[in-house]
Amino acid sequence: MFTDDTKVHCVGINRDVAVSLLNRALTELYEWCLIKRLTPHPKNCEAMLMTRSNFIGPIPPVSIGGSLITWSELKISI
Repeated sequence: MFTDDTKVHCVGINRDVAVSLLNRALTELYEWCLIKRLTPHPKNCEAMLMTRSNFIGPIPPVSIGGSLITWSELKISI
């Protein structure tokens, strides 16, 4: 079974909160995949940060099942 275009959205008061919520959601998704005997493919995943203001510094890592997800090169300011 293949599923395409699954999206997880997380909103936080700042970048660190949003990334923390995203990591928690991805942990729950990974556990659900294991129960359903599905295999997530982190190499086919991409994370995107949307913000109203510019930020300074590196973005914290996002992972699923111990594998890092790459951040999208596209930077969007709303």
